[in-house]
Amino acid sequence: MKLEDYSLVHTSVWGQLYRGIKCNICGTEALNTEMNERSVFAYNIIIKCTSCNNLLNEIYSNLRINTDESNRPPFDVNRRMVGAFLSLGKGNSAIEQFYMTMVIEGSSTTTYNSHLLKLHEESNHFKQRILDEARIAVR
Repeated sequence: MKLEDYSLVHTSVWGQLYRGIKCNICGTEALNTEMNERSVFAYNIIIKCTSCNNLLNEIYSNLRINTDESNRPPFDVNRRMVGAFLSLGKGNSAIEQFYMTMVIEGSSTTTYNSHLLKLHEESNHFKQRILDEARIAVR
């Protein structure tokens, strides 16, 4: 497995990852993981010391999509999940079933539709590029 791959990780394992690591302020090993600002499969991971409330680190669990269309661009993993279900011939209701099975707070239909629209636009752009290259190759 490469470090660039996606994986499902149960949130309870985060504490085991930094077992034995001490807070740089108070020196205790009382570190805790908080996950805030959840956006379906992406969330903000915060590592804090429970003794002195020191914030040791904070990072989003996934990358955002580069776009000029939004101040808060969507997360890559959420768009990929929509694409994965589409490639299986399934839509929003199948993703909602997946959310329920995995006990994940799902996204709205509006969010699903915005990902669907962007995937459609990317697909059309890709098809046009392939057609243009084929025309050039035939000439």
